Amino acid sequence: DMSWTALLMLRWYDELEKDERLLTYAEDYAKALIKLQDEKGFFPGWLRTDNLEVLCHLNDSPETSMSVTFLLKLYQLTQKEEYKTAALKGMSAVMEEIIPNGRWEDFETYWSCSRFGSEMLVGRKVERNNMHKQNNFSMFWTAEALLESYRLTQNQIYLNIGQRTIDELLMTQASWQPPYIYVKALGGFGVLNADGEWNDSRESLFAELILQYGK
Repeated sequence: DMSWTALLMLRWYDELEKDERLLTYAEDYAKALIKLQDEKGFFPGWLRTDNLEVLCHLNDSPETSMSVTFLLKLYQLTQKEEYKTAALKGMSAVMEEIIPNGRWEDFETYWSCSRFGSEMLVGRKVERNNMHKQNNFSMFWTAEALLESYRLTQNQIYLNIGQRTIDELLMTQASWQPPYIYVKALGGFGVLNADGEWNDSRESLFAELILQYGK
């Protein structure tokens, strides 16, 4: 995702190397991103490569949370209010429409190795269990964005809902050691609620965020 890449560039700029090209690129991207934000606050998932038109899928998804964290970081570095305003508007959209419904969808949920539902379940719940297909990366991105929103504004609601989100993320953590897996799986994280992956490397990212919430 472009917002994830741009966020990593900003962290590199802030923590390792003050290469102005990184900040310039991030600002150019942010200005284009803000123009694509919809009235509710969501950022689109995909654009066409030939004319940059918005495609039809994931335009109101928790992938918006990555853009929120990116824009908040850019605001911290530049103090330009338009980045903060767009970020918090996006955060509000995710809080209102994604979190209460458990709609933890993103690209990997439907168009990676577990494509069940890609034709008929995007944005819809599975009738049998009244749940969406879910990817815990979306929970992570959202919990991270909520923590950054709290740090910037000191508004307790962001921290409260962030804790609620990370609690849901922790429901995807292995709480037992299955006898048919010959590596240590206890404490590791799966990926989707419709896939069989165990002990995914994303848990290295999750661990740091869990510690930050603990503090």
